[in-house]
Amino acid sequence: MKQFLFAVVMVSLLWLTSAKVLPMRENEGKSHNINKRVVYNVDEIENVDMTTFGKYLNSKDAELLLIFYYSIWCPNCEELWNNYLAVQDTLDQHGIENVKFGRMDCGWQTNRMTCIQQGALKQLPKIYLYERGQDVGTDVSDTFSDVDAALAYFNVI
Repeated sequence: MKQFLFAVVMVSLLWLTSAKVLPMRENEGKSHNINKRVVYNVDEIENVDMTTFGKYLNSKDAELLLIFYYSIWCPNCEELWNNYLAVQDTLDQHGIENVKFGRMDCGWQTNRMTCIQQGALKQLPKIYLYERGQDVGTDVSDTFSDVDAALAYFNVI
């Protein structure tokens, strides 16, 4: 009898919780963007990997090169990625062609060594600005946390 009563109580609690009759704890039911996939594969942003990293930095297309270091498992990458796209789009609209945008997924094993060498894995996401031909970048992640500040950095606003 006790087992039956226990089962009835448990089923009732599950039903009440799923029906949201009982309040959930603050973090319960939130996905934390784990299952929500951000689209990092954008045609306008060049995919850079371990094999193309040197070629990207020596690109004749632009004087300034940006690389967005991210991983799909990183929940903080989404907001900075959206800002990165907004800045790229605005620079394109203003006809600024001396800045090239790239991205590197540090979650891939093959890219890990490059991400470590660049210091990007210490805390994702990171955005590094490189001058053509230089293999050491400047961390501009804080600048990109605000779209207007990033545009001001490139003298757009």
